[in-house]
Amino acid sequence: SVYYGYDSNGDIRYVGMTGRDPKVRFAEHLKSGTNRANLDYRVADKIGKYTKLEARIWEQSQINKFGMMKNGGL
Repeated sequence: SVYYGYDSNGDIRYVGMTGRDPKVRFAEHLKSGTNRANLDYRVADKIGKYTKLEARIWEQSQINKFGMMKNGGL
C-alpha cells in the first residue's frame, strides 16, 4: 500500500509505502515521537494492486509531485 500523511490543515506532508497491514505501519508512525507522529495517515485511493517496484515508482512520483523535501515534507 502507498499512503499519505496529512497535517492538521489537510496538506500532504508524507508519502510512504508498506507491504504490511497499513494500520500496523500507521501505529508505528504515531508512536515514533517524530513530527510524523502528528499526521493523519490514509491509504491512497487511486492506487490499485501493484508490484513492489510499481508501488515504489508510484510512491516516488508522489514524493516528487508534492515536493516533500523542499516544501516541508516530513
